Amino acid sequence: MIKAVFFDLYETLITEWDGEQKKATYSTNILGLDKKIFKTE
Repeated sequence: MIKAVFFDLYETLITEWDGEQKKATYSTNILGLDKKIFKTE
């Protein structure tokens, strides 16, 4: 289940970029996740 959640978050990140421009901000603070760990996943 945890792998599925991280995979979904990863897929979301892919859709947040448009070329070199980021479309959205990270929501790691809202989710209570460490941004450094989140980015490595």
